[in-house]
Amino acid sequence: MSSKRKILIFTLYFWPGYKAGGPIQSVYNLVSLIKNEFDVKIVCLNHDHNDGKSYSNVIKNQWNQFNFGSVFYLSMDHFSIYRIAKILYYETYDVLYLNNFFNIYFSLLPIFLNKIMAKKRVVLAPRGELSNVAMTYKKFRKKIILSLLTSLNFLKTITFQMTSEFEAQEVRKLLPSNVLYIAQNIVRKPEDFKSLRIKSVNSTKFMYLSRIHPKKNLHVFLNALKTTLWSIELEIIGSISDQKYWLSCQEIIKNLPPNISIKYSGSIPHNEVVQRIKSANFYVLLSKNENFGHTVYEALSAGVPVIISDQLPWQDVKQKNAGWCINIEDEEDLAKMIEACVLMDQTTYAMHQTSAYQYALDYYTKQSIEIYRKMFGGKND
Repeated sequence: MSSKRKILIFTLYFWPGYKAGGPIQSVYNLVSLIKNEFDVKIVCLNHDHNDGKSYSNVIKNQWNQFNFGSVFYLSMDHFSIYRIAKILYYETYDVLYLNNFFNIYFSLLPIFLNKIMAKKRVVLAPRGELSNVAMTYKKFRKKIILSLLTSLNFLKTITFQMTSEFEAQEVRKLLPSNVLYIAQNIVRKPEDFKSLRIKSVNSTKFMYLSRIHPKKNLHVFLNALKTTLWSIELEIIGSISDQKYWLSCQEIIKNLPPNISIKYSGSIPHNEVVQRIKSANFYVLLSKNENFGHTVYEALSAGVPVIISDQLPWQDVKQKNAGWCINIEDEEDLAKMIEACVLMDQTTYAMHQTSAYQYALDYYTKQSIEIYRKMFGGKND
């Protein structure tokens, strides 16, 4: 019998899915890192975000074996409180690792059942759900859930994983007495940086690659393009999480001047992301909030300078010449930044490319499994 500690992971969406964005990659990269030190079992849905079609290469409603561990892909016709309870009752585990805070089946129910049945250590990664911005969405429901869990002492012994001090500062306000570990998301090693790309003043390409949702602020960048006189191409990639918001973005796009070219490319598999980002001169993500931002790292690892909001963790990109942080309330500053990118000469752009890649490489080399050993290796509460 294996002497490794056993981790049972609940996460709404998992590999080979990609439409739910960063959380899928966060969990996949983590289990790939820890697979030699921990026995890993993962429970998730058998389909991707906003896509009811089952993954074709997995067997639903039973354990699938992979090199990083085992995965139970739940189908909607077998999805029930009984099924979740059965998994928690029959599976042996030392740590219950949750990747959602407010979902009933993938967080609240496992917390409750673990409390009354197994009483094992619980580590919860809220993935940005407890940020100030996220808490404004469905605010009343979230406050009730948080108050109920607190009053029932269900949160008292839960260990929380934060991916940055940026996220931890916000969560400490809500949960001042809980143990918080700051464990950065695990990332893949950047591919070798083989050649510099050429940027032309006559045609500058920006890329947005993220879910289409009000939190992501795509409309802010679109509005900033209204007054530019330069030839600009923007490729938008990502699943539509909010159809009403996307329609409002399309209205802005319709009224942009003819020198602005917009292309919506839908979602793409994660293994195509870096190569696709390389086709752009600059990457843009002006989110109201992100607990990490995998696509920012992936853009940097591709040697593509980034334009991000000042509400993301990557606040030193300007200092490192790898990009710029923008106050999303300052439309004039953003418009000036776009113009500066368009007019940037090749020598300056080459410097930003190499700095972006070096930033990603430095981030990768600093990551460590040690914090995860501590987080998952403590005594059961």
